[in-house]
Amino acid sequence: CHGGELCPDVFVYPVTSSARPEKSYRHVIYIDPRDAFGDGRHPTTVMCARMLCDRLASPECAQSAPVSLLDAGTGTGVLAVLASKLGIPHVDALDIDADAVRMARSNAERNGCKGVSFYHTDIAGFRGKTRYDVVVANLLTEVLQRTMGVLANLVSERGVIIASGIGDRWEREMRQCFRDHNLAVDAMETMDGWCAFMVSRDVVR
Repeated sequence: CHGGELCPDVFVYPVTSSARPEKSYRHVIYIDPRDAFGDGRHPTTVMCARMLCDRLASPECAQSAPVSLLDAGTGTGVLAVLASKLGIPHVDALDIDADAVRMARSNAERNGCKGVSFYHTDIAGFRGKTRYDVVVANLLTEVLQRTMGVLANLVSERGVIIASGIGDRWEREMRQCFRDHNLAVDAMETMDGWCAFMVSRDVVR
């Protein structure tokens, strides 16, 4: 496993690899992929990372950059680390798997991240101290459907939810789930049979 590009200026590098990136990147994320989900190269993770990068580069964020992000289902912590490296000062990350939380915390320390907190909890029972400018949820489709109400309550009025982990055959069902929770689809990507969505509060309804 030799790592890979998450965004044009971000490379994820497994510490178990002896290879080095072939070009220079603004950010290199060092990840120990053992004992948790993936090394950051899974299509669902890549799409979440790209949507986050796109969001931070968008005109909406030009005047008011996001100051808080929730990473629900953090796994190895790669998206939480990415958010910190991209300048989001307050990052909370959670996972239902205790080993994943332990590894994610270690990866954040390995990358010198500040302002990142990790929680061993189920998203359904999580009560954040704030509403987040960005909520990233890379979870199974069934979990997303079951917890979308919680996720919608955790995002700020002008914030976005980036949701992935969705097999493309569930696209229609997820679009309906967003509508049911008064969320509008702002963007969608597909990769290798997976979908990712960026959604926000539907102010029209």
